[in-house]
Amino acid sequence: MDLSKNHIRSAGATALAAALPSMTALHWLDLSTNNIDDAGATALAAVLPSLRMLTTLHLYKNFISAAGATALAGALVSL
Repeated sequence: MDLSKNHIRSAGATALAAALPSMTALHWLDLSTNNIDDAGATALAAVLPSLRMLTTLHLYKNFISAAGATALAGALVSL
């Protein structure tokens, strides 16, 4: 699913995170260039383990620091 360049910011990423667990067949998610910061990354990280079919996640050109990246990395280990 391509949601790149939609200016969803962290509030949108958090809202999306609430819906993602129902998307069990999702293979690809592009959230690049959306002004997502650590709060949004952490919200996404919390639901990533439920996305067992996800093989590709694009998050480049956002505002994710080491804290958000650490949360995401921890979640990706379980996939």
